[in-house]
Amino acid sequence: MAANAHLTYHSDRAITVGQFQPNMGYKPNYSYAGPDIDEFQTFLRNCPMRGSLIDIGIPGWLRREDALKLYELARFAEGDILEFGTNEGLSAYILAKAVANSGRKAEIVSMELSPEISAAAHKNLTARGVDGTIRLEVGDADATCQRLVDSNRKFGFSFIDHSHAYEHVVKACHRLKQLIEPGSFCVFHDFNDKRNSRRTGLGETRNEYGIIAGIEDSLDINLFEFVGIYGCCGVFRRKDI
Repeated sequence: MAANAHLTYHSDRAITVGQFQPNMGYKPNYSYAGPDIDEFQTFLRNCPMRGSLIDIGIPGWLRREDALKLYELARFAEGDILEFGTNEGLSAYILAKAVANSGRKAEIVSMELSPEISAAAHKNLTARGVDGTIRLEVGDADATCQRLVDSNRKFGFSFIDHSHAYEHVVKACHRLKQLIEPGSFCVFHDFNDKRNSRRTGLGETRNEYGIIAGIEDSLDINLFEFVGIYGCCGVFRRKDI
């Protein structure tokens, strides 16, 4: 982030477990001229839809507001990017376009548990010519994070979308404290979803999520502050301390 960049928060968009706020549209956190940052953000604003999800040729579950927010924060981020959950590469593609269009050099480290799904992502990203900026890691996210910590890696932005299970979200929050630079944004997918509950020990389920509870219990409020909700994403920022 530029040292003197003006940031706008939307902290009035707060929710807790069991709540859901519809129509949480995209609003920028950074100031920029014009309605969009560049042509690619304009493309995301007008791209085809499959129901409530964008459809740009890569399978995935991003609302338009999610995609616009991911692109904005990655576009203005400084340093490398850490993604929890590659899936088939939809969000990784958007992050890679943000890095390329910013003109800076940065690596995107994207973690995926399934070798088969990671292979599909590699195929999708290679076909679009952005694979050179993305390092795909296959295996347990927490174990991968430990290797990154051991290597003294730091990141300027993170997208967390690997697991909806409370225990995995808790682990991710602890890793963000170790891996994310001060001033950097963290985006949690499916934060704004009424399926979030307070039950633990559920594992992966389509019917109950532990995202908000995991954040409430383990994201250090002395280090991270709530920024707002955009689409289904909850955005936090590591404080400049």
